[in-house]
Formats: sequence, structure tokens, C-alpha cells
Amino acid sequence: MTYKHTEREKQQQIHQRNTQDMKKMAQTLYFSILVIALCSLSEGIQRRYHYINMNKTWTEAQRYCRENYTDLATVHNINDMKQLMKNTVNNNPQYVWIGLKRTGVYQWKWSLGGPVKYLNWETEPSDHTDNCAVMRNGAWRQQDCDVASQFICYNDASKDFIIFESQTFLLSCDQGTIKVLSAIYGRTDRQTCSAGRPDGQISNVQCTLSTSLSVVATRCDGETSCSMVVSDTVFTDPCFGIYKYLNVSYECVEAPPNSSKAYIINTSSTTWRDAQSFCRQHHTDLINVRNQTDNQLIHNIIHDPHTSVWIGLFRDSWEWSDNIDSAFRYWNSGEPNDAGGSEDCTVVGMAVEGKWIDMSCSRTYTFVCHEDELILIQENLSWTEAVTYCRENHVDLVSVDSQEIQLMVTEVLHQASSAEVWLGLRHSCSVGIWFWVNGEVVCYQNWAPGNEAAVDDCEREVRSGAVQSGGDHLWISLPGSHKLNFICRRKEKEI
Repeated sequence: MTYKHTEREKQQQIHQRNTQDMKKMAQTLYFSILVIALCSLSEGIQRRYHYINMNKTWTEAQRYCRENYTDLATVHNINDMKQLMKNTVNNNPQYVWIGLKRTGVYQWKWSLGGPVKYLNWETEPSDHTDNCAVMRNGAWRQQDCDVASQFICYNDASKDFIIFESQTFLLSCDQGTIKVLSAIYGRTDRQTCSAGRPDGQISNVQCTLSTSLSVVATRCDGETSCSMVVSDTVFTDPCFGIYKYLNVSYECVEAPPNSSKAYIINTSSTTWRDAQSFCRQHHTDLINVRNQTDNQLIHNIIHDPHTSVWIGLFRDSWEWSDNIDSAFRYWNSGEPNDAGGSEDCTVVGMAVEGKWIDMSCSRTYTFVCHEDELILIQENLSWTEAVTYCRENHVDLVSVDSQEIQLMVTEVLHQASSAEVWLGLRHSCSVGIWFWVNGEVVCYQNWAPGNEAAVDDCEREVRSGAVQSGGDHLWISLPGSHKLNFICRRKEKEI
């Protein structure tokens, strides 16, 4: 009886363990599905701009903004520009000052933003006025920005994108492999890819090739990168005489959400500025070449060693009032022209759709200040203590749910007195996921290698997320009891 009783107990224990394991698996699967669903709903912090309806010189405007907010407005990207315009346009000013000023010191920058850490010059650039860069046979060359060349656009592959007929595109995954989600070759409306086209080439809006997805998936699924030319030769012609395009979306399987990237080569020749405008209108921006892997991928799809193509590297002597390293520029056509040799400051021209114009700094205009969303606290606290401090004195520990907010974090890290700085990032042992204190799951990621999974001892002490204050500002996993500086989201000022 004792033996049978013991065996029965063992079987019950095994059954209980299996049941618990199945519950954990189901719970993990549920949260994994929830992560996928919620990632597309995530909304980041918007930069705070304040329109000041007082006429001042650029220097007076700078002083006012520093005394009452953070500084004269800095603009990092087109989304910031739209937000600035939204806060300004109802006041009907002709011009408004922003914080961009000429320094006389020329530096290389990426159109897409971010530091220039990787360079691949064929020969070291000189000091003459060729202030843009092309890639030719895998190496970079300095070139006059007004020369007409082909160009390469970068596309945020987390959403659908359009490739014009005759263009070449490349899909790539930093991690994982490609899975093509949708692809339609043809024409489904009159507006897309219609500039300069006669009516007869855009009139058929029921032009689709049923095998489009199969063609792209056959070439790309399961690969870490793939390239194709968008043409009738590759897809076959679904409607003769119609100018067509490919609408495609994909994801990187078994990889973080921000692992995918896509490049599009445009074979029409234009100036660097016009190439930049085209890429920003139809894709994301001109290509940013981050490392040798990126460089080789792009070199592989250019094919012709004698063809020069614009990349997003340029040089200018303009810097922001708050010394932030933002390379975003939004100049109006023909600007900056330095008329009279004294136009060293920048206004937003409301009559030219918010494009920028250089002006003499002694003129008086209304202006826009910006207020930092984030504040670094130079006090060493545990993760829980940091959460309490932020909630009592500001809003909360920062949730870095986009690349834009990561950039905002890096802007304040230079003030840090600890090697790592707490973020509002926490690990759940029960379901095995990372989440933000604002309730959102982790979609955008910037982990140092091996740190996302570094939670082996989480049953003993819950792990929390921090960012390196130096180097590449990557995220690391640490026990929450560590004492670090931390970053809070702060409340909006009322003046």
C-alpha cells in the first residue's frame, strides 16, 4: 500500500508540474501575442514647443528661452517640424526664429540624424566646397551637392512602402530572417507615383498582378537580405502602358521589432538636396551608412562600379543653440544664401510651408522655445526609489518606446555621474517579458548584446533596465537594488 501510495503521489506531482508548465506556456504565449498587438499602438512623447508672440533679435530670443524654458527651438526630424508648425501657424507670423546658427566650423553629419561613427572615404575629404558624399564602387567620395547623381533612400520597414517601376530595392534584417507580409505590383490609384506622368499612364487603377506576393516571397522569405528590380521583366506586365509600382511590407521573424530596414535605389539623377526631399516625401530619408555591413549591402545592389549614388552624408557649419547634435535641415530652395554676408541665423518661413531661411541675427521676429521633456537626476537611488522620486516630483521614470525618445535620452546623459542610468524598464519573471512603467510593452529596443535575456536570477531579485551613460548608450539589465542616476519625464511649465 505504501508503494502504491508513493507512486500515486509522484504521478499527482508530475501532473501538477505539467499543469503549471502549461499554464506558464499559455500565459507567455498570451503576452507574446499581446506584445505584437500593442507594439503598433505605442505612442511616444511629443517635443514641447512654445510660440512666443514677442519681437526680439535672435540673441534676445535665445536669452528669453533659456530663462523661461530650455532654449530656442531645436528640430530633430520632420515630425518635430510638424509639431512646431502646429503650435505656431494659428498665430499667423511671417517668420519665427529657431535655434539654428552658423558657426563657421564645418562638420560631416547624416541627414537622418545620429553621430557619424563609421567612415569609408576613398581619400580623405578636403576643405573645399564639395559638401556632400556619394558612394562609388563601395567607397565614399566628396562631391559638389549640385551635381546630378542617382541616390539611395532609406525606408522604415515597419510599415508598407512604395517602390517605383525600374527602381531597385533591398530588404534586410539585422537579426532574424525576412517574412514578406504583402506585395502588390501594379496601380491601384491615380496619385501614387504620378508626378510628371501623362494621364494615359495612370488612368487604370484596377491594375494588379495576382502573383506579386509569390514573386517577392520566393526571392526573399527566409533570407537575411534580398534585392529585386521592380519591372515587368521580374513580375510580368499586368497592364500594358500603365506606369506601375510595388507596394510591399515585411517583418523580421524571430527578431526585435526594429531589426528591419529597407533601401531603395532611384536611378533618376538629381542634386543632393532634391534627392533628400524625394526620400523624405516618399520614404524616410537618404541612407545612413552605420557600419561595414550596411556599406557592403548597399555596394552589392549598386552593381555598376562606375556609378556614383548620393548617400545621406553632408557637411555644413550650422549648429543648434543648445549644442544638440541634430543634423536635420529643412531649408527652402536656394537657402541658405547668406545674402549680404551676414545671414547667420535661421527663421521658419510660414509662407513657404515652414521651410527655413537664413536671416541677419539683428532682425526682430517672434520665436519658438522648446522645453526638455526629460530631466536627469544626479542622485544615486535604487530603481524603486527612482520611480517614487519621479512620480512625486515630476511625472514618472522615462519610458523609451521609440528612437526619438532614445535620442532625447542621449541628450541628457552627458550630465550623468554614474556609468549607468535607470530607465522606466522592468522585467516580469512570471511572464518573461520586459515592460515600461507607463504600461507599454517593449517594442523599440536598444539592448547591449546578451542583456535582454540576462534575467537568470530574477526569482531572487527583479531585474530593471538602465542605459549606459557613455559609449553607444545601449540598455543593460541590472538588479533593481543598484544605486544609479535616473531620468524622469517632467511636467510642462506654465508661464
